[in-house]
Amino acid sequence: MTQTADYLIIGGGLYGCSIAYQLALQGAKNVVLLERNEICQAATSKSCAIVRTHYSVEANLIHAVESLKVFEDFDEQVGGDIGFQRTGYLILGPEDHREPMLEVFKLQNEQGIDTRVIDAEEAKALHPLLQLDDVEVIGYDTRTGYCDPYLATTAFAKRARDLGVEIRTGVQVQDLAADGIVKSVTTDSETFETPHLILASGGWTANLASTLGVEVPLELSRHKVITLRTTDDYLRTWPIIKDLTTEDKIYFRPDSGGVVLIGTGDHGDPIENPDLLTDDVDSDHIERIGSLMKNRMPVFADSHHGRIPGVPGAWKNPKVSD
Repeated sequence: MTQTADYLIIGGGLYGCSIAYQLALQGAKNVVLLERNEICQAATSKSCAIVRTHYSVEANLIHAVESLKVFEDFDEQVGGDIGFQRTGYLILGPEDHREPMLEVFKLQNEQGIDTRVIDAEEAKALHPLLQLDDVEVIGYDTRTGYCDPYLATTAFAKRARDLGVEIRTGVQVQDLAADGIVKSVTTDSETFETPHLILASGGWTANLASTLGVEVPLELSRHKVITLRTTDDYLRTWPIIKDLTTEDKIYFRPDSGGVVLIGTGDHGDPIENPDLLTDDVDSDHIERIGSLMKNRMPVFADSHHGRIPGVPGAWKNPKVSD
């Protein structure tokens, strides 16, 4: 069978679902979204979901400021609970980051974001576990926070459906073709024709676009994220930390269950095929991150890591050592 859509979106992550909602909100009709699995099953589900405005590129910063306003008031502006937690954001750096940091803060202040340089005493009052003897400049953004990526994506999907968007899950796209302005999308069960095809398929976007002769310059990389636990719960209200003093440019934030979630700000490991990605993290990475966290927060000298999915309170590889 051949179906038609005025707008056809491939990908049911945060981007795809929010685009579907925004199109419908602007009055678009006959909007269809196709997702090969369920909503929020790929990269979005693994996002650290930090909502911040500290970007050195002005265009990114302005976009982030407007996005923050939505996330801060999501239930009123869009509808739904996304678990947004405002924590603030501490940026720890060496002295040569002071001037670039001040330049970004100036841009943020012009956009109404409360950011400034603070001293170690104020930083420790905000986050009592921090060791800051090797930190030379500290920036503070009061409005940064984080949300639940699954709740945010499904909230957009629900509101899109409320506005008439058709969301189909379990639909595998097999081929794309174009004839003038009409694009054809063949799935495992039917064919769609549309004048407006939107690829919001993350790591699969470049391959899909190439079937239409469109080159999308995406570089795919794998970023490792782990969780650590100490004896006491890690409070959800403690600020998110970006540690520019480390080679890995680590960042960490509270996560549910009283643990801390740690990622890296490096370029990650290059990958060729997103279908082959796994959740495995090598022990060397865990040891290195554990050592960095021990330096930044000595209480993590005897930390535990690696939640076992589906087993509340269970942890594997229990000790992180130097």
